[in-house]
Amino acid sequence: MFTINKEQAYCVLLGGALFGAGGGGLLKFGIEVLDTVFSLVDQLTYLDPEDLDDEDIVISTAMVGAPSSPRGRLEPSLWKKSLEAFRSNYEGSIRAIAANELGASASSNGWILSALTGIPLCDAPCVPRAVPYTPMCCLGLDQIPGFVSLQSACRGSSEQDYFQICCKGELTEVSAAIRSACANADGAAFGVIRNPVTARYHLDHAAPGVTRMLLKIGNMMKNNMGNAAAIRDALIKDHHFRFILSDRVEQKTICNRNGYDTGSFSIDGHTVLFWNEFMLVEKNGERLVSFPDPIIALDAVSGMPVTSAEMQQGQQLILLTIETSALPGASVGIRTEAYMREIEKALDRDIVSYYHAALR
Repeated sequence: MFTINKEQAYCVLLGGALFGAGGGGLLKFGIEVLDTVFSLVDQLTYLDPEDLDDEDIVISTAMVGAPSSPRGRLEPSLWKKSLEAFRSNYEGSIRAIAANELGASASSNGWILSALTGIPLCDAPCVPRAVPYTPMCCLGLDQIPGFVSLQSACRGSSEQDYFQICCKGELTEVSAAIRSACANADGAAFGVIRNPVTARYHLDHAAPGVTRMLLKIGNMMKNNMGNAAAIRDALIKDHHFRFILSDRVEQKTICNRNGYDTGSFSIDGHTVLFWNEFMLVEKNGERLVSFPDPIIALDAVSGMPVTSAEMQQGQQLILLTIETSALPGASVGIRTEAYMREIEKALDRDIVSYYHAALR
């Protein structure tokens, strides 16, 4: 068990921004959560794997929506309403709350709910990066025949425009229903509580230890804020990252489709495609980096990670990557071929063969 204060929580957001890999929400929303949480509590409590008994129940929390949406804010108190709806369909005791993925705001998923309820957090996000396809952060539960998913979601920037949906059924259908509700509300963000599972199952399929990793990397980033070269060099030397290129953004296109930010940009003769997250880097038809390896864009002046939604034409970037094999945990969400095929459908590009090559 360990606790983090406000300064440490900010480091978690900075580290999480790297592994948002172009998605995972905007830092301004993460900081809003940070300020809200630490107006309620002095510290957040995380449970390590050894603090959990096998049969303890862990739930996951997520924010669903396009990062570029102007309706990205969720009124914090609504998380508690969503939990009440969830509990009306689930009578078991909840031991811990896990984030579904990483990102500048996604790494804070669960913080508000923990602060409001006193339920501790679990240092085992479902995946050790941000991902665009919801089942990827559902621990492989959709691969279990007959598994019934329970998910409660809420939307609203105030009590007046509050909306809630609670669904139970086949996981991909439930996830699609929630995503559709989000898309039908012009990209408004949903807070989602989902899928109670035993701690043993969660830890065997998630990414234990990631929060401690984010603390270390985020602290380095905070200490070198404004010095992009120092951040780049430390990531390469101490944290297994690899340099791809550095140049200015050209020919950026982006559209919000079905609740996703989809598009591409050119940089130094290379093409980068994104589906919320950066999905691949190509040059003259040659694939240089491919999902699920995270592709990270740093602003070449500040050293801060840049999302696909925030990136500006002409902005000077540093592109880095890190191999999936260097990330903690089993993380079945980024190591399952069926999910790679969904990425292929979205991009109309080969992903599976590069995924297999990366595993060899």
